[in-house]
Amino acid sequence: MAERLALLNSSNNAQETVEWLGGKVRELGDNLGRMTSEVDRWVRGTLKPLRSNHPLTIVGLGGLTFLLAGSAVRLVVRKRRQEASFLEKGRRLGRAVVRVVENPDRVAQPAQGLGRDVLGVACTVAAATLVKKLIDRAF
Repeated sequence: MAERLALLNSSNNAQETVEWLGGKVRELGDNLGRMTSEVDRWVRGTLKPLRSNHPLTIVGLGGLTFLLAGSAVRLVVRKRRQEASFLEKGRRLGRAVVRVVENPDRVAQPAQGLGRDVLGVACTVAAATLVKKLIDRAF
């Protein structure tokens, strides 16, 4: 914070300011590169025993991941089927009427669960990517 105030209050010319900022950007880039390489080294070191000694374990973990993802999809499909029942449609209609009465500007639209949807997509993509990498390394 003190550096920012000194930068704003100083009578340096624009060239010195640009050079100083460029140095800070290079420094941050170098730090980020070092951290990324350290994380990559750690991940490779962690996965090396699994990759070299137990390829069937990796395939098993991949199968388990697909099983869990399939179960999640099955639960979502089952929930959608339950929503299609006659009683559930009546309940939804009742909730829609209540929403119209309470807030007519929204015109009976339910609150969107965007966060849950984004989290589901992110978890699915992460699991699929992990399984693909593990299978590629196993074979």
